Amino acid sequence: MLRSGSMMAMSFAAGITTALAASRLRRRRRHVPPPVRQGVHITDEPALAPSVRDSSRAHRRAEAVVRTGAPPPTDHERVRTAFTLAPLTHLEIGVDPNGEPVEVDVPGLVLALSGPGSDDVARALALAVLNESDPARARLILPAPEAERLLGPSATTVRLPGLKIADNAEVVGQFLEHHRRIRAALAVRQGLDGVAALRAADPGEAVPTLVAFGGPDADVPRLRRVVDDAARFAVAAVLLSESNVGTACTVDADGTVTSATGPLAERLRQARLFQVTADDAPEFLRVLAVAHAALSDETGDVDRHDDASDTTTDPSDLAGHGTAPDHVADLPEDGDMLVASGGPENSDALGNSGELNESPEQQPPIRLRVLGRPSVRADDDIALSSRNKAFELLVYLALHPGATRGDVCAALWPDHEPGDRFHSALRHLRDPLREATDRDSRFVFADGDRYQIDREVISVDVWDFERALAAVRAARDDSVRLTALEAAADLCGGEPAEGATWEWLDEDRYPLVRAQCDVLAQLAELTESDDPERALHALEKARSLDPDIEDLYRRIMRVQVFLGRADAAMRTLRLLRARLNEIGLEPERETLELVRRIRGAAGEGTTIPRRRLV
Repeated sequence: MLRSGSMMAMSFAAGITTALAASRLRRRRRHVPPPVRQGVHITDEPALAPSVRDSSRAHRRAEAVVRTGAPPPTDHERVRTAFTLAPLTHLEIGVDPNGEPVEVDVPGLVLALSGPGSDDVARALALAVLNESDPARARLILPAPEAERLLGPSATTVRLPGLKIADNAEVVGQFLEHHRRIRAALAVRQGLDGVAALRAADPGEAVPTLVAFGGPDADVPRLRRVVDDAARFAVAAVLLSESNVGTACTVDADGTVTSATGPLAERLRQARLFQVTADDAPEFLRVLAVAHAALSDETGDVDRHDDASDTTTDPSDLAGHGTAPDHVADLPEDGDMLVASGGPENSDALGNSGELNESPEQQPPIRLRVLGRPSVRADDDIALSSRNKAFELLVYLALHPGATRGDVCAALWPDHEPGDRFHSALRHLRDPLREATDRDSRFVFADGDRYQIDREVISVDVWDFERALAAVRAARDDSVRLTALEAAADLCGGEPAEGATWEWLDEDRYPLVRAQCDVLAQLAELTESDDPERALHALEKARSLDPDIEDLYRRIMRVQVFLGRADAAMRTLRLLRARLNEIGLEPERETLELVRRIRGAAGEGTTIPRRRLV
C-alpha cells in the first residue's frame, strides 16, 4: 500500500522500476557533454512523483532481500533482462483474505465491476496490462471517455504501442469482433484450435492478448458474442457496470469484493483487489510512455506536451548540484580566478598545478572518499568501517551538508521511528575517529537544527571535485581552465559510494557520474590538438564511467581516426552496437553519419579534419 492509497502487485512495481531505468538510459544515451567554455554543472535528476518513487522503492527493497547484499542491477541490465515477447497470459489482481496473491488467466477473463472502488480497481487492471503491453504481448482497448476518466486527460494522446483509444464503446465492440474473426480465420486456415495453438505452431507470429474496457454504454450483445470464445481467441473484457456477463463483482472503497457472481466468484469474494487512485494513474502512465520512447528510438515527444523526464536546463540558471556547499554555489564566475576550498573560515587555494595548496600541517586528519569505493582514512589507515550506519551517516552529510535530523532519519531509517538511532550513529562515528586521530573533536556538529561535517578535521573528495568545477566555470582562459579540469579529472574516481546499496543514494549517484564524464570530455577537448593520446585516454575513462553515453563513442572514434586508427574506430563502433543491441536499439543518426564519413575517408586515403570534439 502506497502512502497515496494505491495498492498494486509487486510485479507492477517491478515494471515501474524497469520503466524508470529505461527513461534514465534514454537521458544518458542522449547526453552530450557541454563545450568546455560552458563549464560543468552537477544537475539533479528529474523529480519523480511520490507514487512512482514509492512503488519503485518497494520493489527494490523486496529485490534487495532476495539478492542478499549483492549490488542492484544497473539500468542497462534491468532493461536487457526485462525484454520478452511472451504473450500476456496471467495477471496478479489482488490478495485473498489470507494475504495470498490472487492470479487470474487473462485470456477469457470477463469482469464486471461496480461499487465505490470499481474505478480504482479498473485503473490498476488497465495499468497492469499496459505494464506488460507490447504489439506482440498485449493490447489494451478503451473508449475515450473511460480512458480519460481512468488514466487522465493525457490517455487519449499518449503514445504507447499496446494502447488503443476508441471513440466510443461501439468501436471497442467492433474492434474485438473484427480481431476475433481474423483469429478464427487464421486458426481454421492452419487447422488449429484457437490462439494458443497458433502461438505454439509459430512462436514468431505476434498474436497479442486483447483486453477491452467498456463503460455503462458497452455493447453487451456484441460483447457477449465475443466473450463466448474469449479464452480460445485470447480476449479479455472489463466492464465498469453491473452486468450478467462473466464474473460480476461489487467492490468496496478499499478494493474489497463484497459480493460476486459468476465463474470466478468463489475466488474473488472477500479478496482485496489492487487499486490505483485517480491522482496516481496519470503519473504511472507517463512513466510507461517515456520508457516506451526510450526503447523505441523515438526522438519526438511521447505525447503532445514536453517529456518531463527529459529536461534541459539553461546552464546560466544553475548554481551547482544540490549537494554543493553554500560557499561553492555563491562563487563569482568572472575573472581568471581559482576557487577557494574549504569554507569561509577554511579556504585553501587551488593552485596552478591543480593540487590543493595545503601544507601537511593544514590537511584535515580525516579523508572521506565518496567517488568510487568509499572509505574513511586517517594517515592512510582505515578509520571507520564502511559496513556500519555511522559511515552511511557521514557520506549522507557529505552529499547533503546542512541536513536536518529529520532529513537524515527519513533517508537512513525510512521505515522506522528514529528513536535514538541518530545519536547512536553519531557516537559510533565519533568514537573511532577520535581514536584514529587522537583528537577530541566532534567531527559532525549541529548548526541550529542542521548538521554539518567539521571541515577542519574532515576533507571530502566530492567537495574538492565541486570546487574544481567552480574553478572551471570561473576560468577565462584555456590554460587556467585546463589546470582546473586536470584537478577535477584527478578526482574522477567512479560511481559515488560504489557497491553501497543505500536507498537514498539512488538520486545522488548519476548526477555525479555524469559530471565526471563531462569533466573528462572537456579535458579531451582541450588536449586533443596537442596531445591526442591524452584526450583518448580521458574519453576512454569517461566511457568506462558511463558506457551508455553514445556521444562519448563518437568522440573516441574521431580521435582514433585522427591518430590514424580507423580500424580501432570501427572496433569502437562494434562495442557500441553490441551494447545497444542488448536492449534492442540502433546507433543514433549522428553516429551513423560519422561512420559513413570515416569509411569514405578511409577509402579515399584521407583523414577527417581535426575538429573540436562535440
